[in-house]
Amino acid sequence: WGGVGAALDDGLGFDEARDVVVDACYSILNGTNVVAELLCPGAVDLYGPHVFDIMEATTMNATEICAKTNACDGRDEKQLDPVRPNQSALRSMMNEKQGIGKKSLPANAFIIAQLTDIHVDEQYFVGGATSCGLPVCCREDLPGLGSAGRWGSYTCNAPPETTEEFLKQVAAQDPEFVVFSGDNPTHALWEETLEGQMAANQWVSDAMKRLLPGKNVYPAMGNHETFPANMYYMERD
Repeated sequence: WGGVGAALDDGLGFDEARDVVVDACYSILNGTNVVAELLCPGAVDLYGPHVFDIMEATTMNATEICAKTNACDGRDEKQLDPVRPNQSALRSMMNEKQGIGKKSLPANAFIIAQLTDIHVDEQYFVGGATSCGLPVCCREDLPGLGSAGRWGSYTCNAPPETTEEFLKQVAAQDPEFVVFSGDNPTHALWEETLEGQMAANQWVSDAMKRLLPGKNVYPAMGNHETFPANMYYMERD
């Protein structure tokens, strides 16, 4: 953030500062390596113009931006990000709720399925590295450690096969209807394209139509449906 602010203070736009921002990204990721070569140019080119526009218009300082974007280090985030949930309290609440779904339902009750954050990855590769230093791993061309299993890994986005099995299990619950709160594309922010975002949305839509037959699905747009992700377009001067 500081580098972008310095560029703006010097009267530079994104095009003039682009190479400097890419170099700063390399520096943050400890030099030129496979991760940096993949992530830095792509992410900077996708998000850089928007970040420059936002920074030029914002009245927030660096500390406030850090808090809003959850980018603070461990020393600051509890003080600066009041919306981040207390993890111990969250675990306690979850423990209290264990088994609530096993209770008998009243006669007039009906079931609603609420789905979110599918993040299906059609490039998921069984045997791919599960630790690669990128926002999403488990792909054939990404080096790293670990081996992705058939059904997925916590450090990766969802395999199509897992997503399909999940939807079958939802259908087996016979919900009255389905509420879907979005986020279909992957977290591969360095290689996003409009076509790729739309293809992920279409894949999930087709899968729901095929595997949830006869069910009304009420969708909402998540922050990953846009291109680039997280960017909701507003009129700019």
